[in-house]
Amino acid sequence: MSSIDWPTPAKPRLDDMTWTQWSAFRTCGLRFAYLVDPLGEAWNRTTEAMALGTVSHVLADEAARGKITTSDNDDPVKVIHERFDELALEQHASMVNQWGTSAVPAPRRWPRYFHLRATVGHELAGAVLQRSPNSARVNFWPPESVTPPGNPAPPAPGERRTEISLVDAERGLRGRLDVVSTARDGTIEVIDLKSRIDGDEASIALGRAQLTFYAGLVEAVWGQVPDLFLVAPDGSRIRVPCTAADIAQLRLEIDGYRREAASQSIREMANASAKNCARCPFSVLCPEFRDFLRLEQHEESVPWGINAAWGVVISVTHAASSSSITIRQQDDLSIGPGDVTVTRLARDLAVSPGDSVVVVGGTVQGERSYLHATWSSKVRVGPQAALSAN
Repeated sequence: MSSIDWPTPAKPRLDDMTWTQWSAFRTCGLRFAYLVDPLGEAWNRTTEAMALGTVSHVLADEAARGKITTSDNDDPVKVIHERFDELALEQHASMVNQWGTSAVPAPRRWPRYFHLRATVGHELAGAVLQRSPNSARVNFWPPESVTPPGNPAPPAPGERRTEISLVDAERGLRGRLDVVSTARDGTIEVIDLKSRIDGDEASIALGRAQLTFYAGLVEAVWGQVPDLFLVAPDGSRIRVPCTAADIAQLRLEIDGYRREAASQSIREMANASAKNCARCPFSVLCPEFRDFLRLEQHEESVPWGINAAWGVVISVTHAASSSSITIRQQDDLSIGPGDVTVTRLARDLAVSPGDSVVVVGGTVQGERSYLHATWSSKVRVGPQAALSAN
C-alpha cells in the first residue's frame, strides 16, 4: 500500500516578523513555519477575502505613488472604483491559475465586494487628490517613492499617506500601514482597511491585535501612541483603544512566544485544534493535523468544519466537467471508515489508481461515504507532491 508523506518545514527565524507572521505564530507555530518555508508556498492560495485585501493594498500603494491621477473633471472616487474592478479581475485570473479551476467565483460575487469598493474609494480619494498634478497641495515625497530610505518621518499636520512601511529594528518587528494621517494638533491616526470583519467579538479582537501591533511600530519609530481605527467593508469605523501599557504587554507576549519556541522542536511548536486546523491553509501537509483528526476520531468527537480524507486511490472516473476518485482510507476519519468517493474534482486532475492522496475541504454527503469537493478544496497527490499543487 502506498504511503502518504506529511512533510514538516524548517524551523523559522524568530527575530524578524511582520503582523501576518506574528498572527500565524501566536495561532500555531507550525503554521508560521509553513508560511515562511518554500514547502508551504504552493498551498497558501488566495481566497476571496485575501484577494480583496490585496486589491485594497495595491490601490493604496498606487495612490501613494501618484499612479492614480485625475483631471479637473474626474471624480476621484469613480477613478478608484474603476481601478478596483481592474485589479479584482487580475486577482481572479491569478486565483484560477493557483487553484487550477475555472470555478473560482467572479469578483462581483465575492462577499463584501461592493461594500469594500465603496469604502476604499472614500478613504483613498483624498490621497489621490493630493497626488494629482492639478492639486494645490504639496507633494511631500517624490511620486515614485512610497517611503524614503529607512523609516519615514510622520505625516505633516493635515497630511494623509497610504502604505507606510515601518521597522522596529530593536525588536525585530515590521509592518505596512494602510492609511496614516496627522491631525492639526499633531495626533497621529492609523487606519486599517478590512476586506472582511464579521462583527463578532473574535473578528474585532483580531483587528484590535493587528492595530496594537502597528501602534507598537509607530511608538517605536515616531515616539507616539496613535489613535487607531478599523474600517469595515461597509465604511463603518471602529475605534480601537490602545495605551502604552497595551503595547508593552504585546511586546512581552511576543518575547515570551519567541523564548518558548527557541527551545522547542518544530512539531512541539504546533497548536492543533478544530478552530485552528479548519482555517489553516497548510493542513493538507501537516502531520499534526493528521494526528489531531486521528485523536478526535478515537475520542468520538468530530471537529466541526473539518472534512478530510486520505488513502490510496482505487478508481478514477472522468465526466464532462469534473473527475471523481474513490479512496481506500488509511484512517477512520470524520467522513467514515472504508472507501470514500471524492466528487467534483478538476477534470484534468493528474491522479491514477495506486496513488496516495490527501483531500482537505468540501461537504460530506451520502452516509458519510461521499465528499463533494468545492473550488477551494485542496488535493495533494503522491509522496512527491508536497512541493506542488494541483
